[in-house]
Amino acid sequence: MPHKERNLTKANVDNLLREYAASVEEVVASIQGLKGLALLESLKREKVKVGPYPHVTLFEAANRIMTDLVIYNGVKWLLDHDVFPFDSYIVEFGNEDKNGFDLKATSDNASLIGEAFNVAPSFFQGKKTSMLKKLRKDGVNADYRIIMVNHDAVADGYSPIVKPGEYYVFVNVSTALAVVVPNTSLQRTSLTGRRLTQSLVIILSHQTKRSSKMNVKDSFTKHLRLFLNPYLFCALIFVIGCNSGNTMSEDSLRQSMTTLMENLKNAAIERDVDKILSMCDESPEFLFISDGQDFNYNNFVKIEHSGFASMQKHQLSWDTLHIKILGSDVVAAYAPFHQVITDTSGIESRLKGGVSWIAVQKDGILKLRYGQAWHAVDN
Repeated sequence: MPHKERNLTKANVDNLLREYAASVEEVVASIQGLKGLALLESLKREKVKVGPYPHVTLFEAANRIMTDLVIYNGVKWLLDHDVFPFDSYIVEFGNEDKNGFDLKATSDNASLIGEAFNVAPSFFQGKKTSMLKKLRKDGVNADYRIIMVNHDAVADGYSPIVKPGEYYVFVNVSTALAVVVPNTSLQRTSLTGRRLTQSLVIILSHQTKRSSKMNVKDSFTKHLRLFLNPYLFCALIFVIGCNSGNTMSEDSLRQSMTTLMENLKNAAIERDVDKILSMCDESPEFLFISDGQDFNYNNFVKIEHSGFASMQKHQLSWDTLHIKILGSDVVAAYAPFHQVITDTSGIESRLKGGVSWIAVQKDGILKLRYGQAWHAVDN
């Protein structure tokens, strides 16, 4: 299937990605049964005759397809999460070069340009350098200059040095997840993780001086650092320092949190967004961080709807479930997990990861207020 649309919007990107993925499956089928020298000759010499690039060899088609998938999934993520102030993106696929850049977007008061690629880690630095040079020279007047690249081109925790207006979008084409670096207040959430952390640290310093409720033991603090990221660590301490007054017994808290996490897992398997949202604290304090991307309640609602809408089937299991009582009305849970996602085109993705939640008791009912999750391909 040749690309039939280069203006990607929220209205069309899901269908376009689904059709493209189906077309890629035709390419995979074209080499079934081949092995040895016949396979190598097919990869390097014979035209594939099917898929999005039928007139090139499979070797060349694979290079183009992998970059196309970075673009499709990356732009879909930007649109679904309103990361930049644009409703559509003009893109170029394969080896096209009609617009000067792989990605372009404009609005009444802003503009964006970008380059996209999919490379092995050994080629990332050279490719990044040449693309940055192009963006800085030819896109100097753009408000946003982005490099969109496969997530496994860099090591975990990679932190590039950027100039004002520059962003990296690291895309996992297997899971359709992405991370924007730096993750700043341009993303439409009430507070970014960095700003939240700064605010809570300031509040924490005051609470420590004047509150007798801050009674977390050092050993427990050390344990929490192992499975909660810094944003949530600060958040939970702040919450503990602000008990609501209506308390539960520890046994009741533990049982309620165990039930809540079980219900959350079952709702995710059933892809029942309304049920998931009914367990969450719909308040300005709500924060969920997924693979380094932070979401307030409204944006969490969006990603839950869009994520489950793209699934045909969802299998999820907790490996173990750890419950920790943090205060008279605050409890934390952590669960390493495995999941299998089958999308609407029938493509299956196997993932592993971990999820943690902090729940706060409100009128005798536990509500999820702070959460975080990370995902990785399960080989």
